[in-house]
Amino acid sequence: MNPEKEVLAQKVNELQLLVDTTSSIATGTNDYTVAAGQLKGKGKELLQFENAGVDKALLEEASKSVNSLISNLVKASSYFNFIKKNVADAQAVLEALAAEAYKETPEA
Repeated sequence: MNPEKEVLAQKVNELQLLVDTTSSIATGTNDYTVAAGQLKGKGKELLQFENAGVDKALLEEASKSVNSLISNLVKASSYFNFIKKNVADAQAVLEALAAEAYKETPEA
């Protein structure tokens, strides 16, 4: 085997292992969507308690904080889906490259 091709095959193998490790993260469930759904509307609900004898500014701050969390969970959900697709793409391309790298080149 061509020495350079052999090194490439080793590097591709290492990359495949790293991508497969990443895959275990990306194949889980998208819990970000679930969490965002559970929190939806909860920040706004807090504002209904302005007559409860607590600091109104604190209620508003808590509401904004919860709404910000929901927004970031939705963004994280989108990123999760992109990562899942990127992992699948990387695995497919690396598999093709590995097959090419391990393929014997006919001697001239």
